[in-house]
Amino acid sequence: MNTMIQKLHIFLSACLVGTLLAAQTPTITGFTPAAGSIGATVTLTGTNFNPTATNNIVHFGAVKATVSSASPTSLTVTVPLGATYKPITVLNTVTGLSAASAKPFLVTFSGGIAINTMSFATKTDFTTASQPRSVASGDLDGDGKPELIATNNGSMSVSLLRNTSSSGTLAFAAKVDVTTGAGPSSAAVGDLDGDGKLDLAIGNQFSNTVSILRNTSTGGMLSFAAKIDSAVGSGPLGVAIGDLDGDGKPDLALANFSSSTVSVLRNTSTVGSISFARKVDFITGTNSRPYNIGLGDIDGDGKLDLVAPNAFASNVSVIRNTSTPGNLSFAGRVDFTTGDTPSGVAIGDLDGDGKPEVAISNLFSTSVSVFRNTSKVDTVALAAKVDFATGATPFSVSMGDLDGDGKLDLTVANSGSSSLSVLRNTSSSGTLSFVAKVDLAVGSEPNIASIGDLDGDGKPDLATTNLRGNSASVLRNQLTLPLQSSPSALLQDKPGIPYSLPAPA
Repeated sequence: MNTMIQKLHIFLSACLVGTLLAAQTPTITGFTPAAGSIGATVTLTGTNFNPTATNNIVHFGAVKATVSSASPTSLTVTVPLGATYKPITVLNTVTGLSAASAKPFLVTFSGGIAINTMSFATKTDFTTASQPRSVASGDLDGDGKPELIATNNGSMSVSLLRNTSSSGTLAFAAKVDVTTGAGPSSAAVGDLDGDGKLDLAIGNQFSNTVSILRNTSTGGMLSFAAKIDSAVGSGPLGVAIGDLDGDGKPDLALANFSSSTVSVLRNTSTVGSISFARKVDFITGTNSRPYNIGLGDIDGDGKLDLVAPNAFASNVSVIRNTSTPGNLSFAGRVDFTTGDTPSGVAIGDLDGDGKPEVAISNLFSTSVSVFRNTSKVDTVALAAKVDFATGATPFSVSMGDLDGDGKLDLTVANSGSSSLSVLRNTSSSGTLSFVAKVDLAVGSEPNIASIGDLDGDGKPDLATTNLRGNSASVLRNQLTLPLQSSPSALLQDKPGIPYSLPAPA
């Protein structure tokens, strides 16, 4: 009898702890304005923020923001140099739990100038290890400058390039290589253990694992703990980080090319100790061969859905998230026809109607397919694709406002023509349109492109890894801003509607 009572006590205690943790999980229910330039003031609304400003860590994508005031339901922050088009994240350092906005903050600047071949400086190359496949960015050492992270498919390592740039001048320290699994093909950046530092998740194509690298860096010095490997499906080519079950801890999703599945791993970490539950697999179709993975709230219910381009099926699968805290679950996939052999995915609101579109690069169609989002809460729907011409063998697609007009432009890495295609967005609500591509020369066989302000001048630069060049190419944005009536004009936030989550159904 005593044993049964003890077991019941343990069970009830565990339930109570789980309930308390759920009650402490922060949420971001909205922010205003929805877009702004560097230095703009943004107000976040939500729950379970720490009332002491210094006990909240806010990231605008790649870099940390300054929190000037705080309450349990509101934070006032300043958009930092190096901010990128990613969801805003808030970490309550007392609980070690975090929240991410369902929509990204749109970083813009005073521009609106047409993009041409002179808009970006000639590439500067930085050495990586063998066969760099993908590139990501994030401020790893906390100095306010985003580093570059290159996965080296041919050398079981990731190259870290510490950012030493200054305004108008791009510079990176010599690479630091960190060991991964076999055939690292993709990288994602995020704080996985709630310690305030950006960790790395690396998908390893040949060892069928994801390597977790816990960040132990300090200002000016990059360092990571030894890798922790978790099993995933066969041939993982893409990895993404996001809180899929809403428990305040960012989970992992990987696209497994060889097994035609997406693996999802629930985060069970505590501060200073990273751990994940065993993978749960979701099928993307028989022999569909998913090439990448994207996360985005496609149906507007406040949950991150899975978006996977399937190379052999020439379609993209959207898998709607139905998870609850501590329990990962997804509805059946919905497939949409793409071009030939889709490989890359990017998600963002391209027509300004408040719903995120899906853009897919098609390896053998020399095009990028854009799908206008017509979804409703709990119902995924995308309009038929609209195709736009790219360079040869477009491997990936990225989104960011490159010209400062408040609209997300597309950047496509063309592995067959050693170039980046930039497509300037001229869309309006309900109608997708882009100016004909502008091609920029990079190294040999670029695979993945990253968009972000690397030199701290307030304008987003371009970076790509070159598979056959064993290098990363960086192109500095040199769009000339129009004269302003006052020096402070560049720091004024762009007009934009507030962003907030939908009311519960």
